[in-house]
Amino acid sequence: MFEEIIRKVNAAQSILVYTHVNMDGDAAGSAKALCLAFKKMGKKCAILCDAEKPDFISFLYDDSFVSEPPFEADLSFAVDFSEEKRIPGREACFYAANDSVCIDHHVSEGSLAKTSVIDSKASAAAMLVYEFLIEAGIEIDRDMAEALYTAILTDTGAFKYSNTNSETHRVVSELYRYGIDHVKICTAVYETKPQAQLRIESLAMERAEMLEGGKAAVTYITQEDLARFGARYDYCESAIDYLRTMKGVEAVAIIKQFAEGVYKVSFRGKNYANVRIAAEALGGGGHDRAAGCTLSMSLEEAYESVKREIVKTL
Repeated sequence: MFEEIIRKVNAAQSILVYTHVNMDGDAAGSAKALCLAFKKMGKKCAILCDAEKPDFISFLYDDSFVSEPPFEADLSFAVDFSEEKRIPGREACFYAANDSVCIDHHVSEGSLAKTSVIDSKASAAAMLVYEFLIEAGIEIDRDMAEALYTAILTDTGAFKYSNTNSETHRVVSELYRYGIDHVKICTAVYETKPQAQLRIESLAMERAEMLEGGKAAVTYITQEDLARFGARYDYCESAIDYLRTMKGVEAVAIIKQFAEGVYKVSFRGKNYANVRIAAEALGGGGHDRAAGCTLSMSLEEAYESVKREIVKTL
C-alpha cells in the first residue's frame, strides 16, 4: 500500500514533515514517529508546525518541532491532513520541495500531495504511520512507539470513541512490545491540567445552551475569557469532552474565538449524530463523530449558524 511513498522517502535526503493548523495529539505523535524514523535512516528531518503548540502533549516536543523551515527539503510529508487549507502560511514551503507525499485518515475530495495514502476507516493517522513503518522495514524503538501510542490514544478519546475497533487494539498491543509507559502518557494527557484550563472548562459548561430537549449543546469561549483566566487557546478543546458526556446529549459544539472576527468551531457526536455534515455545511470537515470549521463573522452570527447546523444532525 505504501510502495510509492517508501520509494520517495528512500530517494530523499531531506524531509519536512507537516502537521495541520491547531495540531492535535494524532498529528504531533504521527509526525514525531516519522521524524525519528527518518533520522534513523540518515535523513535530515524536521516537523514544520504552528508556533503555538498545544500544552497537553508537551512531553512529545523536542527540537525537531519548528515554526520556520530550517532547510530546503527534497520531500514534503503531510500527515493527518490532506488539504492545503489545513496549513495556512506554509503552503508555499510545502510546494517548494521536489516531491510530496501524504498519509491521512480524513474524508477528502483530493490531496495537496503528489502521492497519498488516505484511509478514512483508520482510527488515527498513526495507525497508518505504524503500518508504513512496518512495511518500510524501519525498526521501531520506544520513543517512536510512545509517540504513536499518544496519537492513537488521543484520537480515539482514550479508546472510547466509535472509531475504536479490533484493529486499533491490535496495533496498540504491538506498541506495548517496545516498552511504552502508558501510565506516564495517560497521566500527562488526561491528569495534568493547569487551573486555568479547569476554569475554562467550567465556564464552557456554565454557558452551554441545550437544544432539542437536551440532545444537543452549544457553548463558546472568547479571547476575553482566556485573558481573564490567563488561559491558552488550546485549553478550550478539552471542554467539548465534558459537554459530550452529558446524559442524553448526542451532538455538541464549542465556538472558540481565535482572533477578532474569527471563530474556530469543534463538533462532536456521540452515538448517531453525523457532525461532519454540520462542519461541511459551514466550510469545514472531519469525521462523522469529530469535525470542525472556521467562521469569519461576528460571535452572534457564528453562534446562530452553529445552532442551526447542529440541530440538523439530529
